[in-house]
Formats: sequence, structure tokens, C-alpha cells
Amino acid sequence: MKNILFYLVVAVPMLFLTNVGAAHARTGKLTVTYPLQGALFPSDFRSPTFRWDDASSATRWELSVTYPEPTPPLIVTIQEKNWQPAPSVWAVMKKHALDNDLVINITGLSAGKKQSGSLVTIRASADAVQAPIFYREVPLPVTNAIKNLTTIRWRLGWASEEKPPPVVLEKMEICANCHSFDRSGTVMGMDADFQGDKGAYVITDILPDTQLDDTHVISWSNVKPEPGIRTFGLFAKLSPDGRYVASTINDIAVYKMLPDISYSQLFFPVQGQIAVFDRSEKKFSMLAGADDPQYVQSNPVFSPDGKSLVFIKSKRLDKTIPVIDFMERKAFYTYDLYRLPFPNSDSLAPVQVQGASGNGMSNYFPSFSPDGKWIVFTQSKGFMIIQPDAQLVIIPAEGGEPRVMHCNFEGRMNSWHSFSPNGKWMVYAAKSDGPYTKLWLTHINENGEDSTPVLLEDFTAPERAANLPEFVNIDASLLHRIVNNLSSGKP
Repeated sequence: MKNILFYLVVAVPMLFLTNVGAAHARTGKLTVTYPLQGALFPSDFRSPTFRWDDASSATRWELSVTYPEPTPPLIVTIQEKNWQPAPSVWAVMKKHALDNDLVINITGLSAGKKQSGSLVTIRASADAVQAPIFYREVPLPVTNAIKNLTTIRWRLGWASEEKPPPVVLEKMEICANCHSFDRSGTVMGMDADFQGDKGAYVITDILPDTQLDDTHVISWSNVKPEPGIRTFGLFAKLSPDGRYVASTINDIAVYKMLPDISYSQLFFPVQGQIAVFDRSEKKFSMLAGADDPQYVQSNPVFSPDGKSLVFIKSKRLDKTIPVIDFMERKAFYTYDLYRLPFPNSDSLAPVQVQGASGNGMSNYFPSFSPDGKWIVFTQSKGFMIIQPDAQLVIIPAEGGEPRVMHCNFEGRMNSWHSFSPNGKWMVYAAKSDGPYTKLWLTHINENGEDSTPVLLEDFTAPERAANLPEFVNIDASLLHRIVNNLSSGKP
């Protein structure tokens, strides 16, 4: 997050949950750690690396894949506890896994005798991902990233690529953060400090060499200033047609760095209103119904048709509550999701989104499916940003019965999600096997049911956390790099 105004808090230990995760295949002493049992792969997914642990005395392993006749079975013997099929082999495996169970048996051997064994079953989908993912890669803990801004990188990756995604933006000497794109993949926006203005926001056209420069900057700081409040422009989002941007202004947040590398910050806004910038009219306005100074209203997202807007809302923080109680989890601050038509008149009040409000939980980071049928949001007992118990929940877009998604890793911070432009896949971040968030893909069917996820293996470098993933509706000819020409000095 950008450096923001905060209520002073002190560091105390957080409470953590045990990572149960999705099912791993286990028989005796051999455990297949990846893929997850029942994982569903996109049709355009690169060859994965099969991995396993073996507590036996095995010194080599035999993998066998039995195909329907007349295709001969695949048998491979290797000396290490991992195997990545060649692209040609993986293509055959995907063909036979299309809507069918494909069983991969792994046998541990020593001196010609079986020492262990297990199997994993996978499937392949006819649905492709088809679009790249733009995301940020940061060192941990967060304090390291803030002190060394130039170490933060942005990558653009395709699920089909057999190599790590290229870095398209790096060595930014100013703080940059949340980003978004329009539906057609022609415009992008990003929080970026500009000449000392924390409320600055840059909007630019997407080109092979996308330019960030001073002519593309707007500022939320002077929209409707409140005495003593400095705007930071949190969680800005572009409308689907790219004409509007909605953002939080006059925001205050509880913000504290923590020493634990797994959950190294506590952040949640406790005051804020929502403003909108019309790019055609070059005009700012408050969003009626989301501008009450007695509440925090933040995290706005547009529906795919641009005719409504969903955001988080909560009563402004009662300053009589000791913030240390939040740190020790003796007290919790929660949000509900609300909906407004867009554009809105002063006569219409926001309406709670059924299934994502009034549940005693904190509901935040809403995201619409491209067809407007579903909303996926993050839910935790309290707060937002890097919560150990954060899980992804799906509801009908008009509101309804919530369903905790199958793809969650229990107690491992599941959050920061984005739908592919074709609506078939969703990328999200999770601390699935350690302190560093990794990116996973899950399939969403017409009933809103999600599949056992697959890992985007090479999307994160060692000792880096991947976050803020966003699908971009572009082809391979666009966005080869982002050139930063923004002035970083004070005005």
C-alpha cells in the first residue's frame, strides 16, 4: 500500500491459522504435493511440474500414465522427486484428460523393489484462458518494499508460456500501487505518487510501449478536501468503457507494519468517501450515496454494463476504541457490500448486497464476472489486506446465498482475484505453502462452481510475493513494457 495517514498502533503478534489447503494425494510414505488432487487445467496451460515428497528409502521413481487404447501408456523413470513433461507429451496428456480423469501413478523404487507409491488424478478443460495477467511482485516483509521502492516489479504473464513472465515495469522511484484496466484493454490506470501528491492517479493508453508521464496524471486531493485530511486515492477503478474512474478520497486508515514475514502489515480504511472522474468531461464529482462523512465508503467497482457500482461501507471508526484491541484481535472492524446505480442521483440510497452484508464478517474486494452474473469477494473475520483467514466467496450479482469457494486454501489468505475476459477462469493470490503469495487459477462454470486450482508456477521469483493480479484483454502484440516518465520530486 502507499504510505497513508494512519492511527498510530504498536506491533504485537497476529493470530495465525494452520494451512489445510486442498487435498494432496497420499499413499503410505509418498505424497504428491502438486498438482492437487482433481486439479482442472486450462486447454492453453503450459506443462506443469509434478512434485512429490517421499519418506521411504526410494532412490528413483517410476511415473506411469495409462491412456485409452490404442495410445500406448507413458512410463518414465527419473532420479528426482519432480517431473515436468515435455510440451509434446503434455499435449497428449491434456487431450486424454479432456473432461476425463487422467491418473498419474508414481512408484518409489530402491534395489529393484517398490518402497512407496501414490497417484494423482487431473483433468483438462476445453476452455482456454486466452488473456495475460498483469501483477505486482514485491519482496517481504512489506517494510523492505517500502524502503526499497525500486525493488518492486510488475510482470505480464500468459498461462500458456513455458518461461517466466517478462518484467514490463521496474525501478520505480515513486510509490505506485493499485491498477485497473478497461474492458477492451485500451486504457490502464494506476496509483502513483506524483511530485509529493499521494492522491495522484495516472491514466494512459495501452500500447506496446505504454507511457506514464506528467500529462496523464489526475489528482483526487482537491476534489472535496476536508480540513486536516490528506487524500490518498485508495482502490481506484476504471469503468468498463474507460470513461470513468471511481476512487476513495478523504481517506484515513489504520496502517501498521508487522515484523512477521507471513502477515507483515495490518491495513484497513476507517474513513473515506467515493469520488468519480469523468475523462470525457474532465470533471470530478462526488458519488451521491457514497459520500457520507459519517461512514467509510471505499473499494468501488463497476458492473460490466457500467450501470451500477458496488463498494464497501462501514460506520466511521469510533476513536474511543483502542486500536491496540484490533492488533490483538480483541475487537474487529468489518465492512458490508453496498450497491448504487450509476450515475446516481441524490434521491437514491445505497442498498446492501444480500449475502455480502449483515453477516458479522468483513466483506471486501468485490469483483464482477464479465457476464454480470456473479460477484466474488474476499471475506474475513475483520479488517482487510493480508488476513490469515481470508477466503473467497461467490454470490449471484443481484445478491443471494453466499457460497465459500472450493479453491480456497484454508487459513492461507485467499484474496486479490480477477476474472479472465472470457469469464471462464479466475486468478487469485494465496499463501498456499509459505509466506509468499502465489497466483492460482480456478475454473468457473455456468453455475458459479469453481474447480480445484492450478498454480502459475513461474509467475513469482524466489522470495517474492505476487499480488494485485488483473487480467488484461489484450493480445501478445501489446504492452511489452511500461515506461515511467513521471516526475518524482516535490512540487
